Amino acid sequence: GGKGHEQCLEIMEIQAKWTSDCAAHLNATQDWDAMWIQYHAPDGISHALLGYLESEDEKLRTQADHMLRETVRMLFKMVDRIVRACADGNTVVCLVSDHGNLPKERVDLPDVMLYQKGWLVLEGFDERQRPIVDSKRSKARAGAHGVWLNLRGREKYGCVEPGADYET
Repeated sequence: GGKGHEQCLEIMEIQAKWTSDCAAHLNATQDWDAMWIQYHAPDGISHALLGYLESEDEKLRTQADHMLRETVRMLFKMVDRIVRACADGNTVVCLVSDHGNLPKERVDLPDVMLYQKGWLVLEGFDERQRPIVDSKRSKARAGAHGVWLNLRGREKYGCVEPGADYET
């Protein structure tokens, strides 16, 4: 609901201020050649809310639009504070993202696809009905950053042989 959204924005504002304050402190106290700052909140908010911008429910669209606009406002405010505290004639500031933002039209579940192809094998389900993966017989598993092959010699229970089996 609205109260949860406002609390989320408040927490992101605190994080953004802390991040810019840290950059200012490091700039004032350290001799640095390069500084990297990662602020992940916009990524999480975008993943969670972009799909609601196309909802038929006007209330959901309005809430998502508000949250996304406030997130971008906070991000630019944070970057502005960092630039003012750290940038001089010898400083290059780059604002980089790992991907763009588009509303979700569908969700792909790689583990489901791997299971359907027979590459991911399940032992069963735990008490909360979450799948238990058979690591000794599964050839592949989706992770946070892609699909990982269960390669013999690299993984503890690797069952995919390096070579032709690995290349396909």
